[in-house]
Amino acid sequence: MIAFTKDKQAAENEQKVTYEALNEVNTKLTKVQERKKRLVQDMEKDCQQREPLPMEELVAKNFSVLRGQLLEQKHICNEQLRKLENQGKLFHENIGALGAYSGQETRALWQGEENFSEFAAEELRGFTKSLQIDYRNSVEKQRKAQEKLEKNLQNLQMMLNERKMQEDVFTKPLTALQKLTDSSKSFLQKLQLIVASLTTQAEKLKTDLEFVEQEKQHVVSLLEDYVRAVHKEMGTIDHNSTIKVRGRSVKMLELKLPLWDDNANIYHLEIKDFVEKLTQQGMELLQQYRPIEELLGKSLTTKNLYHEVIGLNNVRVKLYKIEAQREVPISWREVARNSGGEGFLSAFVILSSLLYYMRRDETDIFADRNEGKVLIMDNPFAQTNAAHLLTPMMDMARKNNTQLISLTGLGGDSIYNCYDNIYVLNLISSKLSHVQYLKSKHLAGEETEVLSLARVEVTNEGDMLSLF
Repeated sequence: MIAFTKDKQAAENEQKVTYEALNEVNTKLTKVQERKKRLVQDMEKDCQQREPLPMEELVAKNFSVLRGQLLEQKHICNEQLRKLENQGKLFHENIGALGAYSGQETRALWQGEENFSEFAAEELRGFTKSLQIDYRNSVEKQRKAQEKLEKNLQNLQMMLNERKMQEDVFTKPLTALQKLTDSSKSFLQKLQLIVASLTTQAEKLKTDLEFVEQEKQHVVSLLEDYVRAVHKEMGTIDHNSTIKVRGRSVKMLELKLPLWDDNANIYHLEIKDFVEKLTQQGMELLQQYRPIEELLGKSLTTKNLYHEVIGLNNVRVKLYKIEAQREVPISWREVARNSGGEGFLSAFVILSSLLYYMRRDETDIFADRNEGKVLIMDNPFAQTNAAHLLTPMMDMARKNNTQLISLTGLGGDSIYNCYDNIYVLNLISSKLSHVQYLKSKHLAGEETEVLSLARVEVTNEGDMLSLF
């Protein structure tokens, strides 16, 4: 029994020791697990990993050496930080010196080529001073440029006033630019808009000018056709002016005109010059706000147009001076030196030829329609009473199918023999009023027509006849 008890006591003691050892191990295990948990948490926080690398992947490092290196880097960084702090203070100092310009609208004077980290204090202060000097120079340069710009705008305004170009398309942009000379940015933006607008208008005007030029060429062509037609018509005025004088055919009127085809190029240039001159004169009147109707009315006449293109001096008018024994060719200028009767005959030849030309119908291609005309002349025989003058005059009238009614107080066989019918007109005073009535008496010729329901009242007002 005793031996058994002793063994049991030893076993209990041994068990107690074992429990105490187990508790100590559990306590240590709990601490290890807690530490492991904290390490895992720290590892997850620092490394974003919950599992450590395998042992074979770990690299052995000498942390004491690494620590020394890190301390050295820390020292270097502290030195750089101190240096940067000093540079920062220096930069703030120079920025403060430039603070007066912070509200100014300026362009960048520094192009970013300098390395400020390498600047010493004096170098940075010198650079700041040079920026201030450059800025002042730039401000002065800008002031002079603004004055020059304002002067140029004023000169442009004066030029517009001198040329009387007061249209809004010129004045409004110029006024807008004059208000923006103190801001180069706004001025350039406005100028670009104006240039773009004027460019668009210029393109439109270019198109309009091309159209105007086409119209001008069309006008030149129309005027050229018209002058050519007038020139051609003038050549037909003398077609029916040939009569017999003392048994010989004489062309009493002859118009010698320049040949159109030989001078066509010259005439074309003359018409272009005429249109250019007329256009220039019209533009000058429009710039003076004056109407151009009077200019066109005076310039665009057949006579003026023909004279400008061909020249009236280039038209040679040839007539014949009929003398008692001969016929002498003369020019129109020489007609004025003729006697009264000879001059009247020349004028009658011209008039008779014009009447024939005006009444001729060119649309009738089968016959030369020489339509009848009636010409009333008041005392044509004052100086033209000689037979050698009256005979050509009557032949011209007969050639052009013109009936002559002549009022005269002269008589004589040379006059009477020219007319088929002769009437004597007498004034008879009215017994009922202070007027006179005209009574006719047939003196010679066959009276084939009867004039009725007509009378002529003669008044004393300027010896004028009133028919009613």
